[in-house]
Amino acid sequence: MKYFFILGHQPDLSLTEIKSVLRPLTDFQIEFISREFCLIQTEKKLDLSSIQSILGGTIKAGRIISSFKEDQISKKLFFSLIPRASFLDKSSRINFGFSFYGLQPKSSKLNFFEKQIRSWSLKLKKEFQGQGFSARWVSSQERFLSSVILKKNKILEKGFEIVFLFNSQGQAWAGQTISCQNFRAYEIFDFKRPARDIKKGMIPLRLAKIMINLADIKKDFSQIIFDPFCGFGTILQEAAFLGYSSLMGSDQDSKAVQGTKDNLKWMRSQGFKFESTVFQADVRDLSQKMKPGIIDLIVSEPYLGPLKINNWAKEVKEISKLYLAAFQEFYGILKPQGRICIIFPVFKKNQESHFLPILKQIKDLGYKIISLDNFNRGEFSNKENNQRGSLIYSRPRQTVQREIFIFSK
Repeated sequence: MKYFFILGHQPDLSLTEIKSVLRPLTDFQIEFISREFCLIQTEKKLDLSSIQSILGGTIKAGRIISSFKEDQISKKLFFSLIPRASFLDKSSRINFGFSFYGLQPKSSKLNFFEKQIRSWSLKLKKEFQGQGFSARWVSSQERFLSSVILKKNKILEKGFEIVFLFNSQGQAWAGQTISCQNFRAYEIFDFKRPARDIKKGMIPLRLAKIMINLADIKKDFSQIIFDPFCGFGTILQEAAFLGYSSLMGSDQDSKAVQGTKDNLKWMRSQGFKFESTVFQADVRDLSQKMKPGIIDLIVSEPYLGPLKINNWAKEVKEISKLYLAAFQEFYGILKPQGRICIIFPVFKKNQESHFLPILKQIKDLGYKIISLDNFNRGEFSNKENNQRGSLIYSRPRQTVQREIFIFSK
């Protein structure tokens, strides 16, 4: 089976997460990668809807229907891609749409294909109506339909989306979308939870999910996940959503600890089942409050420093001390081969990136870095990241970026 995955705004992270999630499920080969999508050949059929709910960095996924040269796109080929309508209820309307990936916005090639698809889509709508169906072609000002458009128009439930995927050598693929991100679920689990404090900064839910998936190579949901900088419990909340049954968290802020407890209680009210222990502690005192060798996975975003930096050298020095003290404590509570997925701050000043210079000290404590760049062979990462074995999660104009590492005891 051949599938496509539409990658998020951090394609390196999206691809690494996809590999991590697929690896326990089936043998697979990646046949093509671009910054927008990847094509994957698998030995076994995938339940894309289930996989989509696990992934944090994938926008859409679907099955490949056909491959062809881009100059072979014709009306006949177009209509051969359309699913049969016989299984649909004639009392409901068929909503359908099309998306393009791999073509530059506003390019002449994209304009040509969009014009052709527009003409054929109107003919397709008339064909559906001639068969007794109510039909609506859903379009967008963008070259693709977003997950919001797909969900709001119930395109995957009451119709279909066909995606056209292009590479730079004139090869093209067509596929049918099977699943997409559930933006409503993210809104609910972010804004409806009882405790949140946007002023203190919170890790995005999607990133929290990605980090859990990267940390856990076993996909054993009985493992104990611990967040020693739990804040208001976003990472633990996402772990509960994914199905982990044993959660632990700590924070030196009593307000954050209570917020985490409230949010996890709310998660239980939503039907999620898990055991949790959340307590107040400075990360430098964990060994005094926890039994040795009990934690399988540590997933965390520690304090990343202030948003406005006057003296970046001082911030790097102070935060480095905190991180090294934390890693000293982690070693005692981790099980043998236990893994850590953690975020380091990267300070941007005058277009230069300033990283925490503590990797050698962490290795000297008994850890090894699981290079995330090795997952992707450097398709997207810059050279400096490659040397550190990390991946960067950032938004434009951020002065403090997130550098993601995986360590193993």
